[in-house]
Amino acid sequence: MYCNNTAQSLTSIAIEEKIQLPDIRDLLSFPPQLFNCLVFWYNNMVILFTGHRYPYDLIEKKLFK
Repeated sequence: MYCNNTAQSLTSIAIEEKIQLPDIRDLLSFPPQLFNCLVFWYNNMVILFTGHRYPYDLIEKKLFK
């Protein structure tokens, strides 16, 4: 639930501030305990910008190749 609320809040801020979709590699600069929340948020941002959900396994492949 916490991740969901965090993701929704971040998405709302991104819309208000007209933040562009972040580079997925930027997620690595955050503490590990925030990583899952940020991946959830990134999925929300991808849906917002493209209308398609970004698969979690593809995120892992991009980050940890």
